[in-house]
Amino acid sequence: MQLAAAQLQGHLQKGLRPLYALHGDEPLLVQEALDAIRARARELGYGERTVHTVSGAHFDWSAVLAAGQSLSLFADRQMVEVRIPTGKPGKEGSVALQQLAEAAAQDAEAATLWLV
Repeated sequence: MQLAAAQLQGHLQKGLRPLYALHGDEPLLVQEALDAIRARARELGYGERTVHTVSGAHFDWSAVLAAGQSLSLFADRQMVEVRIPTGKPGKEGSVALQQLAEAAAQDAEAATLWLV
């Protein structure tokens, strides 16, 4: 499902999906959308947040995949952000992102919220 920036607030009031891919030509709109999703996630009990920034071809995608499979002792739900400044995840990253999408689709309890 693709949402325009103007549609996001209404969507968030209905609940969260387990995966959001944020992109756009206007960095400010992307940042505002990310902030809105984070705020709603905190309201819904997502207490922990980890951020992974993809930096080059030798990025360790296994750490990102592992982050979604482990919760801390202090949070029942978590947000995992994957930032790709170049917009190019590479071959290994493409495979990892596909695995993320498949895992998010099967996460009925949505214990992990993925923000890419």
